Amino acid sequence: MSAGVFEGSFDQKVDDKRRVSVPSAFRSILGEEGFTVFPSLTAMKVLECRRGPEMDALRRSIERLPENSTPRADLTFVTTGMARKLAPDKNGRVLLPDNLCQKADIDDECVFVGFDTYFKIYSPTHFKAHETDAEKRALDNREELAKVLVSLDSGSRAGGA
Repeated sequence: MSAGVFEGSFDQKVDDKRRVSVPSAFRSILGEEGFTVFPSLTAMKVLECRRGPEMDALRRSIERLPENSTPRADLTFVTTGMARKLAPDKNGRVLLPDNLCQKADIDDECVFVGFDTYFKIYSPTHFKAHETDAEKRALDNREELAKVLVSLDSGSRAGGA
């Protein structure tokens, strides 16, 4: 597995067979391993895509929930039962499953968006709405970020003195 950070957003065409090219910046991080795609746990109408280690970590987190609990069963269903393992072909394309495209309202276009250790796939309409809302929330929460940065800066000076 290649190390790297998924960043940026990329508009991609989806053909009639539901094939889409994975952005080359993302393929270089994925290598030949591919990724698992499932309906996002954090937003409606979005697909979440994670590599093997990130999926393993997510599954371990779900396993910490009480056995036979509804939350554990539901989260397992979405991340396992509804999930598909995809690997880009020699042309860098993957075939998006029809059922997942329907969940995310993806038709003939989609947007790949990096989220550090994973990425999401949006319909252009849902991406635009999320982009507008996230930008506003980020501005509203900039004071929280400033507190974290001050804390990190203080810690590095204390440790380095």
